[in-house]
Amino acid sequence: QIIAVFQTLHLIFERKCTTLLDILQTSPKVASFQMECWCLVFRILEKKMNNALGPEDGILYKLFGKNNRVLLANHILVQVLDTLYSQLLWEEYGATPTLDTQAFNQLRALCKRIGAVVPLLPTACGLVTNRLGSPRWHASLTNEQKENEFAKEMYLSAIDPLMHKRYILSGE
Repeated sequence: QIIAVFQTLHLIFERKCTTLLDILQTSPKVASFQMECWCLVFRILEKKMNNALGPEDGILYKLFGKNNRVLLANHILVQVLDTLYSQLLWEEYGATPTLDTQAFNQLRALCKRIGAVVPLLPTACGLVTNRLGSPRWHASLTNEQKENEFAKEMYLSAIDPLMHKRYILSGE
């Protein structure tokens, strides 16, 4: 049964496959749903219900397997940090703060869930120091335009949405 849950969650993440910051800026309701789904993933990881996954489960094992908990936690937590930085340092990110109370509370809940899987503060400090780079312009992956279309909506982020997409689709 847990495999069916992970299959469903993976399909959801594939559907709107972009970073939290990108989706929060373009589709707050979808972002809210995705954050709820990520909270569920980390709740399952906290309870170690993912131990039933094995290499025969392919992408599900690569993303959610017991040996990949830290990698997944780091991957999502760095996006949370990028989102928070975009709100605190909004002038550098080129956009006024957009997080409402509900979105902020969902980010807090997601941090709490991630913190049940990895030590939150040391992990966050390590990610800020080693992985969260300077914000760069990226094309949003939330709209329906073609990849190379010039009018594509751009946004500033320290996280490349294509890197996130590659991770969700391949586990690497």
